[in-house]
Amino acid sequence: MFMKNSLVSVFALLFAFSSGLLFADTYVATLSGIECEGCKKTIARSLAKISGVQSIRIEKIGDDAHKMTVTTDGSSEISREQAAEAIELAEHYKIKSWDKSAEDQTEHAHDKSHSEGTPEDSWLVNGWDKIIGTWQEEDGPTVSFGWKYPGTVLESSVKWGESQKYAVMWKEPESGKIAILSLDNKGGQSKGFCTFEADKSVATETYATGDGRTGEKTTVYLLEGDTLTFQINDGEPRVLVRK
Repeated sequence: MFMKNSLVSVFALLFAFSSGLLFADTYVATLSGIECEGCKKTIARSLAKISGVQSIRIEKIGDDAHKMTVTTDGSSEISREQAAEAIELAEHYKIKSWDKSAEDQTEHAHDKSHSEGTPEDSWLVNGWDKIIGTWQEEDGPTVSFGWKYPGTVLESSVKWGESQKYAVMWKEPESGKIAILSLDNKGGQSKGFCTFEADKSVATETYATGDGRTGEKTTVYLLEGDTLTFQINDGEPRVLVRK
């Protein structure tokens, strides 16, 4: 059970997160150099230290050319000099260009590469970094996961018909548990803890609906390639595919 003052701070955090999604900025850089996975992680860890950075994606576009996309919450500018300083730590890459384009990130904030932007020391273990991205069931729910702060705070959203839900997950400093707090567009909320095991992820939560009903629920997630399956209590399993 969360303490009252903790809830107040987390609700403020949720408001800031959801507001930030509307004013996100995207920076695009071209890099020269050979393919180097270790260098990509070094760059991602360095850029992730800059305030407001949400995701970093580096993809190969030619024999010695790469494209880097950095998404922020729009709270501060990232200069070419800052980007170059991060890239200099990776000996195989050099920055060739750096441009900014402001976009409405509401629909696309979670559509990110599952590997880029996830530090090695993240609490999202056992291959569950692959859950990052957008998943959809035809005529069913659309579920998205993405880092708010790479390696520390994960956010998710669910859209299903007229229902919408927003959640954040983080590692509690004292207990070491992965906490989750969710809010929906009908006045409901839920809170609890998650585990990320090799074969499944389990979220155990208490909830209160907008009309005052309360209870407990357990959600089990299974991740196999580009297929994500989840089941709430004894309900029907929902099978989603990566978009």
